[in-house]
Amino acid sequence: MPCIPGWIHTINAERARAKAIGMLGKDLGASGVCVPDANGTVPCDPESMRARTEAQAKALGLYPAGKHLSLDAYSLARNIGSEVGSGTVVEKVFIANAALNRLKLGDKRSISDLVMRNGNRYAKQSGSNPSVASSKNPAWDELVIAEMALAGAFGDFGGGVTHYFNPRIMDAWGAAGKGKNAAQTYETWSHGWGSDRYGWMWVGPVPGIDTTEHMLMRRTAKGSAEWQAAYPLGKAVMRQAGPEARALPCPSLTALTSSPWAAPIGLGLLTAVTAVGLATLYRRRGTRDD
Repeated sequence: MPCIPGWIHTINAERARAKAIGMLGKDLGASGVCVPDANGTVPCDPESMRARTEAQAKALGLYPAGKHLSLDAYSLARNIGSEVGSGTVVEKVFIANAALNRLKLGDKRSISDLVMRNGNRYAKQSGSNPSVASSKNPAWDELVIAEMALAGAFGDFGGGVTHYFNPRIMDAWGAAGKGKNAAQTYETWSHGWGSDRYGWMWVGPVPGIDTTEHMLMRRTAKGSAEWQAAYPLGKAVMRQAGPEARALPCPSLTALTSSPWAAPIGLGLLTAVTAVGLATLYRRRGTRDD
């Protein structure tokens, strides 16, 4: 069975710090202040929201006093929280990597540009404006994951994923007449939304990812050898929970619970640390946005 890399220990140690002060899964910064409007757009200035979140994290002792939270890190954290919410650490990591991989496609200039409506407001996903959801305020672990992702801590975890959909939700929507079901969505994505050149293909099994919940896809040349190989595999595994969905941290890393790194650490050290402590993976309870 594949195992999840050691960075999960780092993130879970930070989740434990937040839990100890009653902030695990809690919004930081703009909770109750900047409420999305009827269209899912947050009316407040992004920089003011970033500054408010940084100040609160520092006041709580979570964020180092002398460190600056970048707007891109804050924007990416909002994307993670909006797309996954109370999901697992692994789910949040693949969301972060997907956003970074989408930048490589060349249609957006920065993470903030990717997640903002009209380039100046966080919002619910709306086609390509914005390309991904960002209307929910971030929690501490989402800020941690965002900074780690921007620092390259996760490598290519997620197999180069750029897009994703939830087969369970798609099937529910299809049954209710609200849109395409999972099989129809897979066909549309595979053949590139009418594009003559590109299609999307399943990235393959990813440790900790259940294909009944997430089909991870990436752009490729439609009809290429890799597309032709991946296309039937994706159809076969969709809606199935393989052993990767139950993957745990690598056994060789479990002994690190007794190391000095098992103590709480500041976010300034995150890019240098690859394994800290052990904690339970939190199961996904639902999507925060769409």
